[in-house]
Amino acid sequence: MNTEEIKKALQKKFSSPLSQGTERNIVFWYDEEKGFEDYIDTLPPDGVKLHKLDNNYFATKFLLEEEDTKSNYLIYAPFRKPENEDNWLLDIELYSSEFSADKASLIMNTLQIEGFALKPFIKKNIKFFDSKERLESLKEMFSPEWTEKDFELAMMSVACRLKHLSFSSVVRSLFIQGLNEEENRSWGEICRYPGKDAFWKSAEKDYGYSSHRPSLKGLLLTIMLTDIKTTAKVNLPSAWDAYTSGNKNSCHIFIDQWINHGTDRIRYEKIAANISEELNLKEHIKGWYVDEYIEAESFEVFDMGIILYIRNALMDDMDEYDRYLEYIFIRKSKHWYEDYKDVYNALESTISMFSFKKRFLRGFPEGSPGELFHLYINDYYQFDRDYRKFYYSIDRISGDILKKLQPVVENLYKNWFLSNLSTLWLNAIKTLHHWPAAGIEQQKDFYRNVVDRVINKPAREKVFVIISDGFRYEAGKELAGLLNQETRGTTQITAMQSVIPSYTKLGMASLLPHKEIEIDDKGKVLVDGKDSSGIAARDGILKSRYKESAAMKLKDLMDLSKEEGRELIKQYRIIYLYHDTIDAAGDDPKSENKTFTAVHDSIEELFSAVKKIVNNYGTNVYITSDHGFLYCREPLEESDKLKIENIPAIVKNRRFLLVSDNPPAGGTISIDMDYILKNSGIKAIVPRGDMRFKMQGGGANYVHGGASLQEIAVPLIKYQHVRKDKAKEKDINRPVKVELISTSRKIT
Repeated sequence: MNTEEIKKALQKKFSSPLSQGTERNIVFWYDEEKGFEDYIDTLPPDGVKLHKLDNNYFATKFLLEEEDTKSNYLIYAPFRKPENEDNWLLDIELYSSEFSADKASLIMNTLQIEGFALKPFIKKNIKFFDSKERLESLKEMFSPEWTEKDFELAMMSVACRLKHLSFSSVVRSLFIQGLNEEENRSWGEICRYPGKDAFWKSAEKDYGYSSHRPSLKGLLLTIMLTDIKTTAKVNLPSAWDAYTSGNKNSCHIFIDQWINHGTDRIRYEKIAANISEELNLKEHIKGWYVDEYIEAESFEVFDMGIILYIRNALMDDMDEYDRYLEYIFIRKSKHWYEDYKDVYNALESTISMFSFKKRFLRGFPEGSPGELFHLYINDYYQFDRDYRKFYYSIDRISGDILKKLQPVVENLYKNWFLSNLSTLWLNAIKTLHHWPAAGIEQQKDFYRNVVDRVINKPAREKVFVIISDGFRYEAGKELAGLLNQETRGTTQITAMQSVIPSYTKLGMASLLPHKEIEIDDKGKVLVDGKDSSGIAARDGILKSRYKESAAMKLKDLMDLSKEEGRELIKQYRIIYLYHDTIDAAGDDPKSENKTFTAVHDSIEELFSAVKKIVNNYGTNVYITSDHGFLYCREPLEESDKLKIENIPAIVKNRRFLLVSDNPPAGGTISIDMDYILKNSGIKAIVPRGDMRFKMQGGGANYVHGGASLQEIAVPLIKYQHVRKDKAKEKDINRPVKVELISTSRKIT
């Protein structure tokens, strides 16, 4: 070792902070081999006096304690340090420090390790410190309180390129690098420093792993199988007993930390998949009860087993629905839930549908049209929502794990729910002497009952009306719930009965201010004599009733900056905003199978639109629709279609005909259009139930225009925003429902 390194080491030694109660540094250097006797005069740092020991103990003691009590001293002794009982300067050494120039001592000096207890360990592993990179990595995590065990763990951590002391992190790093010990670079370094014995002793202490022929794979199996034993109440095969330990907590915590790690979890999933296949867990799980492994999450097959159990139970008409929901609820806090979220959501929707049917095994109660309409908007709509959510989830699932469940759900929806409800509803409306049913808010009265009331208030408030084409009532309920949960304001939802036929032209016209609505012989819908098709035409109709009105596409306003939007609407008080995501998808045969995805997207788009409007432009927002829709996923049978070739009509649609007389047509209902078209003589012919009129071309699954509750019940959402500076305590701090994510009571 050259003198420059010695000088640096001495300089660092004398630069160390003074011990409590001392005013200077005194350093003893015993150079037993006299290796630096010829150079000693040149080595002391600036400001440090050199004093040589040569059997002059009394003189030295007198010098340090009487003659010069202020200076820093390097006491150089070219001989071996005497034993304590023979050391005349022991009392001085006790409040001083020592320096040594051998390699181990210099390393200890670099790390500022006091005493010589660790010197044998440093000497044993001296080659570890030959690498500047290893030494620097170790220094970053070093603590003066380290023991030999800490040093061993530090060497393992350095081998694994870690920045902290953690045996669990070392083990995880080794597993991630590979179970083949010959190819695992970090394992090779650990075998050299501090040695594999140190590693296996720690593995036995922390995870209870002990073997005559220990291996990384054996350690991994022990941790994984012990975790199963900890979290599941299953009887493991006897062949696995050798791989389970008594350190259940440590093994479970190890898996829990790895499986939930931000980046390492990806590698865990691959390793777990391989181990699962080797153990043939997929077969073993068939002999275990779900209740026994409901809390286990170390392997993906546990979720697969739970999913298949619930699926098969539903297909076998087993009705322990609350128990199935509890299973899903528990899994929501487990690792694999996100991978199977859509599967679990589809199962939840199915369970909800089966639970609904269980409530009405004797059928739906009869009632008047008004009573049935209100039963639908307060209760029955949930079945349509669950059917939609089922297919929305199914469309997002890769694989066919729930494929067998689809025909069951389809039959439940179409042949039980739609068939029974539509029969009951149509029998009720047949009793009406004239349309519409009493006691139901009508879409055609929207402008007079809603918009006029806001405009006629003394305060000059703006009113925003969002009309989303095809946005049926059950979707409106979901949007209203979202607005209530996620925004500061009040949300109210009611339902309106749309016009019949429930199609876009007539529905959009009925939402405009009007005295008269007409349909000419070409099918045009006229509002007070003006064509109402298109946004430009509707803008003109609005302005003719109230000058400070405007109609535009919702997207056009959303695409503007806040300043641009304010400039655009500052001159208006009534702003009609048109949105068309659902109908655009459903009416196109190429995209009608994405109808339920379009509903989901619409809810998100409308939610974002409301937030932007109330944060920037105004506080009064109404959301409604021109009509709802019927949609079934499975292709229709020929028996689901009625022939209409010989019936002359002003307008023909799969769900309605507009005719000027009343031709006989089996399986249909005739509605006099005089309820909205004054003295027109036009009648609407709609098929019973969910039947369609047979027409050329595709696109028969998504339909609207008929008289079903799904088509004519449209939402009317009133959202009143509360600005933060004007909000009351109850508006800002609202009671929330608290639910446990998991029923587990363990703390790790």
